[in-house]
Amino acid sequence: MSRLTTIFFDVGGTLIHPDLTRLMAPLLRHVQPTPAQLTRAERAAKRDQQRDGDAAPPSQPGDLGAHAGPVNWGYWQLYFTALLDELGCGYDLLPELIARAGDSSHWTRTDPEAVPTLTRLQNDYRLAVISNADGHIDRVLQRAGLSGFFQKVIDSGLAGCEKPDPRIFRAALELMATRPEQSLYVGDIYAIDARGASLAGMSSLLLDPNGVYDGWDVARIAALSELPQWLTQFSGQWPVVSG
Repeated sequence: MSRLTTIFFDVGGTLIHPDLTRLMAPLLRHVQPTPAQLTRAERAAKRDQQRDGDAAPPSQPGDLGAHAGPVNWGYWQLYFTALLDELGCGYDLLPELIARAGDSSHWTRTDPEAVPTLTRLQNDYRLAVISNADGHIDRVLQRAGLSGFFQKVIDSGLAGCEKPDPRIFRAALELMATRPEQSLYVGDIYAIDARGASLAGMSSLLLDPNGVYDGWDVARIAALSELPQWLTQFSGQWPVVSG
């Protein structure tokens, strides 16, 4: 048993969401997906990412540049392929949609529970970010009014490796001068977030509002607002909860 001191957060899909009207503008000129179709595409992508995620090779510095790297690219390829199949469309727009998803300027919708949740946590824990992004996640956090909550922000576009590569988690632990057994990682994709944290010896918790991981052996909450209450069960004694 140990004491939890540090909580690391994913950004995209956890604290901040894309403006789908902007991100999918090329597709929306032709067809309007329903919420159910978007949810089914998310479910398919997250589960297919798990099927393939453990076999993904470690990222290299040359993989990461103006857009998020190959792991992020792979997720959005799965997502938009599933969505286009749902819509009965061809794949002509697929490369453009994937590229737009990796552009942080389209990520502008702050989760309404992010500020109150981070406000409750900041007095009891040290907070930081580990994000697969394009080198501009700090700008995204500033625009969302969240940057002041975090002591450190680790962006794969600057770090040279991306989740689930354990190197980015270890770099974050070093920057925060903390140990894996004192840390929790909060994200939304098992193969990227929970798996990567586990490889670095950290506990993880998934934000899973759509029940993608129902029945999986992984700690989950349905909304960010549940995080403070979820933490109270440990009463200062923190077990290593593997993803």
